[in-house]
Amino acid sequence: MDFEEGIQQANEALEIYGRLGNPVGQAQSLIDLAHLLHGNEQLDAAEETASRAINLWSAGLITSLARYINPRAGRGKPFAISG
Repeated sequence: MDFEEGIQQANEALEIYGRLGNPVGQAQSLIDLAHLLHGNEQLDAAEETASRAINLWSAGLITSLARYINPRAGRGKPFAISG
């Protein structure tokens, strides 16, 4: 497997989800990136990336739940969470 190409694609997906204000998509991209970094033996970077994914995933689920409870909340105001 070409880890470098996969890492580049995961970073691109992370950027796109960030522009869309989608923290759950960002978290999934970070999970993918962490797996690829681990496979490429970049263990410190993989651990840091996995930690960022956990933080974003938690925040994304809370935000999604809030939007489910009040669908009008946050409309037209994209957000991005940095980890």
